[in-house]
Amino acid sequence: MRNKFHHQAIVVLLGIIILIVSFFKSGTPEGIVLKNFGIISLIFSLVLILFEKLFWNIPVLYPWFVPVPNLNGNWMAEAKFTRPEDGNVEKMALGKAVLEQSCSDLYMRIIWSDEAKMEFFESTPLAISGNRTKHYALTAIYQFSVNNKPPKTRSTFMSFSIPAELFKNKPEEFKIFYSTTDGQHGEMKLTRNTKS
Repeated sequence: MRNKFHHQAIVVLLGIIILIVSFFKSGTPEGIVLKNFGIISLIFSLVLILFEKLFWNIPVLYPWFVPVPNLNGNWMAEAKFTRPEDGNVEKMALGKAVLEQSCSDLYMRIIWSDEAKMEFFESTPLAISGNRTKHYALTAIYQFSVNNKPPKTRSTFMSFSIPAELFKNKPEEFKIFYSTTDGQHGEMKLTRNTKS
């Protein structure tokens, strides 16, 4: 989920790393880069990995540098949906969701009150629909299983909507609008579970 500002920050970071290594190794920056390419690459890679996995959700960086809210945690889920196999009659379901997130990826699993389970196969990229909007989108492949029946694999498109008054680094609730490849449509309201 990098934008022009992130690219500029990466170039500046690389320059700072080269200057620091030059200071300790003494010599011209060009010579230091060639002689110490491995250490510079290692430091640069570690900084990027640590940012992607750990430091992206520091509140001070939101939203000017990291425009993605922190959705990590346990959530209560309320869903309204229709499925062609049920005659497109609207149904409701309650469940508990767990979201695991990095700066650019999201993983989600939900256990519904009827013991049905929905789980992403893997983390999926989270995309911003614009520079200043409150909408995010993703496409994911997930597995849905009910009781002892064989699990179904589905592909889904999800759009996340966070009301402006809740749009902050760690929102307390948001909605997901979704559709699946087998014709299911619906919306989920997720509310942060503060008890766990």
